Amino acid sequence: MKNAVQPQRTNIEESILSTAVYASLFSYICTPEEIWRFLITSKQVAFSSVQKAVRQLASSGDIFLDQGYVILRKDERKMQSLLKRRAETDIFTEVKRQQAELIQKKLSWIPWISAVFFTGSVAAKNAVQSDDIDLCVITKKNRMWLTRFCVVLWTKLLRKYRLRGTRKAGEVSDMWCFNLWLDDAHLVLPAQIQTLYGAHELFFMKTVFDRDSLHTKIIANNGWAEQYLANRYTELRQKHGGVVIHESFPNTGPLYWLKERFLDVLEGAVRWIQRLFIDLHGNHAQISPGHAAFFPRNFSQEKLNMFTEEMASLSKSS
Repeated sequence: MKNAVQPQRTNIEESILSTAVYASLFSYICTPEEIWRFLITSKQVAFSSVQKAVRQLASSGDIFLDQGYVILRKDERKMQSLLKRRAETDIFTEVKRQQAELIQKKLSWIPWISAVFFTGSVAAKNAVQSDDIDLCVITKKNRMWLTRFCVVLWTKLLRKYRLRGTRKAGEVSDMWCFNLWLDDAHLVLPAQIQTLYGAHELFFMKTVFDRDSLHTKIIANNGWAEQYLANRYTELRQKHGGVVIHESFPNTGPLYWLKERFLDVLEGAVRWIQRLFIDLHGNHAQISPGHAAFFPRNFSQEKLNMFTEEMASLSKSS
């Protein structure tokens, strides 16, 4: 007797598998609710539809449901280790997020910092004990390089700055890694970051402190990300993002004008020095007006390539 032909998967089922595959690249397993929230889709999908599709995929053997988590068939042998890792990362993430108060205390005195956000594994609730703490800093217009100069110098004095080239767990754990910089006049992520990976980084952001409600403005200014994660985009557009610190600074008078012109000159000088240092040391930096992203290698492209390969393999096995 011939084997029964498996019914063709629906678009929602394909999206669920894509989402689970993407998470698996980071050794992460999701609940059905997390699958729905970060569903890889360009159109909104109801949670009830995702729940129904998850049950169908489980009954067909494409996924397993264990302790409330969605686990891919290819990861069946790693199921217990993945469950253990998820329990550990939940704990370590919360411990690392407790540094928010310290980060705010140590950085909020710098007047040109508009907001600071957790990014990376701490934001994604996927941190292990040895991880550093990735941070995005948003500055006032035309003050990004001056702010970066102050932040790097200050956090080195505090012994919290992750130094270039450090790899060992003891050297990296809980150090502050400032890998994404924007100024508040350039809240749209640069084109080279407008990818599935960039959309996740954007939508995972967790507020450390926010003077000007910039979390809401960032989401509103990056509508391109809806094509990748429509559910999450809509959810974030409907709610306010984070703790807001309201401060006002005088902005009139000749003394203010002279101070700003002096700071403009200083901004240009420290920008030139830092760009020279970056070029001399061969840092993998993506720099454009109002943006600077610092990564040790093209990690995002590596993950996107792996995602394409995994999806191709999944299609062949279906």
